Amino acid sequence: MEARKAVTKWLEAMAEITLKDAQEMREKEPERSFWSWRVSEEFKKAAQDLERMTPAETEIEGGGSSWYNTCGECHGVVDENDHFCKHCGRAVKWK
Repeated sequence: MEARKAVTKWLEAMAEITLKDAQEMREKEPERSFWSWRVSEEFKKAAQDLERMTPAETEIEGGGSSWYNTCGECHGVVDENDHFCKHCGRAVKWK
């Protein structure tokens, strides 16, 4: 789990670095700037995908006689057989 967080932080840092490079090259080398921006976007997407794979613990919500399990990330209703939230796509971890 800690390795996943470290990789996510590294991907986010690389996204920032390549975005900054793209901004600095915008006027002098527009084609290279574009490709740096694209790489930055891919780093961001990879970090988001990796974060989404980190399981969110389920929660119990409701009231009265109606209680249900929800995703810890988006609070969408999940079934006991679900491994991923059908609303946000995040992996779910059952208590």
